[in-house]
Amino acid sequence: SINKRDKIKRINILKKEIKILIRDDKWQEVIKKYKDILILDNTNTFAVDGLNFAEEINELVNQINILNNTPLLLTKIENLDKAILLLESASNYTETSKKLLRIANLLEYNIKLANEPAVVNIKSDDKTNIKLKKIGIIGKVKNKTLSLKAGKYIFEGKRLGYKTILIEKEIALDEKNVFLEIICNERI
Repeated sequence: SINKRDKIKRINILKKEIKILIRDDKWQEVIKKYKDILILDNTNTFAVDGLNFAEEINELVNQINILNNTPLLLTKIENLDKAILLLESASNYTETSKKLLRIANLLEYNIKLANEPAVVNIKSDDKTNIKLKKIGIIGKVKNKTLSLKAGKYIFEGKRLGYKTILIEKEIALDEKNVFLEIICNERI
């Protein structure tokens, strides 16, 4: 009976620690504390339910952070769909985790930016033949305006008797006005 009292006392201490860790949004530590309770009592429903809850929040934080740290992933439709599902799941936990709320709001903002194309202004000499690799031919122009989503692009300029030029441009999510000069002016 002393061992049982000691176990209950230890579980109550862990519960108090968990409450503080949840308040501080330290989900990995919360998971560890719930597992500590389960080591003491593997039938403790408080710990089983809490562990599932904490693991779900921790996984959402990890997945959302991946998309927020590499927001260009949101230009691909499958990642955009995944992001929307993550936001739906996160909405169930944002009352509990302010960190999750903050990063979910950032993801929402990044989704909005990913759907807004940038205005790309191309200036040339009307002699250079311009092609946007994997997209299409722009042709010979003096000025041209394109609407492109965030991502990596390669512009190719060709002109008979002149060195071909390649211009790689990565358009960031928050970049909405891009200016490029594509002129072949170096003779072969």
